Amino acid sequence: MDDEFERALANMGGRQLVDRFHARALANPAKPLPKSEIDSFSIGYAVAIGGIATVIDLVLDKAFRDEMQENHKELSPKEQAELEAKVKALQKKLGVESDKGLPGMGMDWYAWLNEALGLKSPYQLRPSNHRILNHTDIRTIIEMLMKGEAGIGELVWKLFPEMTEVAARELLEAHLKADLCSPASLPLRLMSWFWEQTMRAGNPATVGEPSMIFKMFSGMTKNVDWSKWCNKFFGEGLVPPGANIGEAMLKLYDSEALNQRVFWTSDLGAAFGGLKRRLLITSFMELGIELFAFLEGVKKGHIAWNSDLANMGRQIKVWRDQPKYLDMKILAQGFAASGGATRALFSGDILQINYFSVGMMLKHLCAYPATERRQFQRLIEFSRNDIDKDFAAFTLATGIKPRPTLTVIEGGLSMGDNLDKRLIKAGCHSTRIRVLAVDHPDEFVDLVARIEAASKKASGDTMKERAFDAICEGSYLSDEESDKEALSRLTNDLAELERKIN
Repeated sequence: MDDEFERALANMGGRQLVDRFHARALANPAKPLPKSEIDSFSIGYAVAIGGIATVIDLVLDKAFRDEMQENHKELSPKEQAELEAKVKALQKKLGVESDKGLPGMGMDWYAWLNEALGLKSPYQLRPSNHRILNHTDIRTIIEMLMKGEAGIGELVWKLFPEMTEVAARELLEAHLKADLCSPASLPLRLMSWFWEQTMRAGNPATVGEPSMIFKMFSGMTKNVDWSKWCNKFFGEGLVPPGANIGEAMLKLYDSEALNQRVFWTSDLGAAFGGLKRRLLITSFMELGIELFAFLEGVKKGHIAWNSDLANMGRQIKVWRDQPKYLDMKILAQGFAASGGATRALFSGDILQINYFSVGMMLKHLCAYPATERRQFQRLIEFSRNDIDKDFAAFTLATGIKPRPTLTVIEGGLSMGDNLDKRLIKAGCHSTRIRVLAVDHPDEFVDLVARIEAASKKASGDTMKERAFDAICEGSYLSDEESDKEALSRLTNDLAELERKIN
């Protein structure tokens, strides 16, 4: 209690009044409002889970970067030779040796494939770029290895013995591991896909039709200068002028400007690899606040733990929709994004930021005003319902109505009489409409307002006035005995009138 306020109470009633005020203020309310205020505990909880999320994200981000550096590090020639020797030994063990060394990978076969596809320099398959074919679509490669085939699309040859799926997977895994650590690394799957689709588009009769997605993509980007954009982003002179998207991918891989090593060891690769992690972190923080809200609702008695699921679901939906829990979510998501934002501030790498958390924080900020309005409305409704129950109990016990329903709007007129006067003033003289307004005032509040608006819009225009008068003449609706049918007809005719005069 404020000291000045306490002194004022003491002056009026002495210490006894102060003590009674304290007792009343500290007493638990008989019917607590269905609301929860932000306090130090809830703030601490939100900050704690946000801080923990920040630490987890930073630790896992570093672990991911270290793993990518280890998986994609370039080996020395001797180390590379050892890996390739293991691949050959595995081929011999599995009984799938080829006269051309690695199954289907001899460069004489690629030279023949260049001729079959009509590839010209500088877009031919060579030792520095041949891995753009059959090195990233694992499912397709496994199927081809099991059949002993190699090729692209429908253009395939049987180059080595057939093998089981287990053998194909084991051989492919060893082969890709050796290629991944080579100077050329491996192309990104998207690069291989663009190259293959371009080959299909250029040789549909030989290789097969490109996918519908690629056809749509090509149609939307037919005027794009891929060499200009690729050279601008990756470095001048890498992609020759006039190259299509597939040729651009081949040259970027050939020049080592873009491959799996370049991508996955970059900040962009770390951000892409962390998308799922950061999405999960963001989601779990939201769930953490929802759990807090649920437990608090149960503790305060606003969520009945032992009620049926449908009722409990409604209670949870109402209870969680409070500004307090939005405050907590904003705090938690803000702290979760703060670690990456701080690192970005010092490193300049804006991809460090958890944009999922930033997005959720902005979403909650945008939803805040509406949540406050709904909460205020619920509190008002709760208070009114409680008062109505008390008044009903009082009336039942005493027969006295402390607060009768008021239907008077102005000048001593009832609602129906007032609506009748407004209809006459608007120029509507249909006796049937006037009777309906008196008998059904609640249904006519909106209708009368619309008739008044229509009267103003029709004023001064002969055709519009004629349309308005059609529903306002004295005999209008006189043939409709049913109030329900008359109301329905008036509603439809009024809608048609509004369409004509607007």
